[in-house]
Amino acid sequence: EALKYSPGIIDYAQIDPLLITLVKKFPTGITSGELNNPIVHIIIEDGVRLVKNAGAKYNIVFISLPPPSTLQLNRYYTKEFFAQIKKIVFPNGRVVLTLPGSLSYINHELRQLNLCVLKTLEGVFPNILVIPGYSNIYIASSEPIKITPEILMERLKARHILTDTFDEFHIKDRLQKYWQDWFYATLNKRVGGQETRVKENRNLVPIGVFYGISYWNSLFNPSLRKLFTLLGGLNSKHLIFLIIALFLTVIASERKRAKQSLKTDCFGASRLTIRGVAVSIATTGFTGMSLNLIFIFSYQIFFGYVYRDIALLTTSFMFGLAAGALFAAKNLNPKKNTLCWFTVTEVLIIIFCLSAGLSLKYLNTVGTFAFYPLFYILSALSGLLAGAQFPMANKIYKKYYTSKKNKQPIEKSAGVLYSMDLLGGFFAALLIPVIFIPILGILQICLLLAFVKAAGLILYIPSRR
Repeated sequence: EALKYSPGIIDYAQIDPLLITLVKKFPTGITSGELNNPIVHIIIEDGVRLVKNAGAKYNIVFISLPPPSTLQLNRYYTKEFFAQIKKIVFPNGRVVLTLPGSLSYINHELRQLNLCVLKTLEGVFPNILVIPGYSNIYIASSEPIKITPEILMERLKARHILTDTFDEFHIKDRLQKYWQDWFYATLNKRVGGQETRVKENRNLVPIGVFYGISYWNSLFNPSLRKLFTLLGGLNSKHLIFLIIALFLTVIASERKRAKQSLKTDCFGASRLTIRGVAVSIATTGFTGMSLNLIFIFSYQIFFGYVYRDIALLTTSFMFGLAAGALFAAKNLNPKKNTLCWFTVTEVLIIIFCLSAGLSLKYLNTVGTFAFYPLFYILSALSGLLAGAQFPMANKIYKKYYTSKKNKQPIEKSAGVLYSMDLLGGFFAALLIPVIFIPILGILQICLLLAFVKAAGLILYIPSRR
């Protein structure tokens, strides 16, 4: 369609080379003419990377993608990406994208999705025109946008462009001021006495993913709408309160039990200490899996696709796990202060969570590909700290459960700790990608992980005897 308007050049970004190969292998009259046209440059590259590395200026940029229902798609709807596009278009250039819409009824989820992208665009471009329809067309520019049915019809006739459905009646209907007034009034409509509040879609707070998933859920499984509405209001304060309440409940219940003393490495171990170590292993499993997922998703957000490199990132994490466990196991002996060293690793994990958040914030600001090896280092370090804790915890458990007062089978030590580690990893894999990353953002998650580890630390440090 764009070729009808005789552009100087068209750069088409396609991430999947096999798709182009397939179209060339089974051509039609239209596709053959497009692919063989010298004006069309097919670039096999991720769109985000192409925009960051673009050396040319463009009159118009089309973002022809589905709504941001995944982290990969969401990268094309963030404030950072729109800011990159603004750099490669001329001042009078246009950025065009589409989102699902309606000319009869826009439900709460669809309002959130459209408001989020509109608010994000408004943070970059001063002039935005929305053409409502069953597919809303968003046009953004640095200069005022003037589009009327008369101007469009005049230009179509002057260029002798023939269209089948894009006729004068269709143009006048889509550009009616009534539809635009209705669209904006619907977006700002108060429901239950409250306005529809949304956040800007950012790289490190990809809230667009949550709005996209909520929209699809409203279409295919509306019974979960209340759950998504509840999750949409979630913030870090709610989670911190929940964590504090949970850990205080555990501490209170354990302190009511009879304490059984056992002289250990550097503190006096009690039943609370042993339970606290188990909880700490669960939080380490949660933190380790969370950090691994955060680094994988952040890599994708910053550098584009992650298909090839996801294996390397996972391998780095697993290598760190093995190295940490091996180092800790080889350096443990009866004279070592195991509980002290276990506490040291807890503190190091807390520091690492905070440092990881700051590192990702810096990388988001810099936006360069030169720092991609840092993700492998961060993945390995997170695995190293998590792996080092497991042998230490096993030694603490073994000494406690092989004492005369607490004689139990030795396999209970490894079984309990391993199950707690898996439990923490399970909840991280379930909650982090779908809920916490889109709603809270990566930086808040790193702070939350540090808080979780700090709360777990309080559980197993008993008073000196």
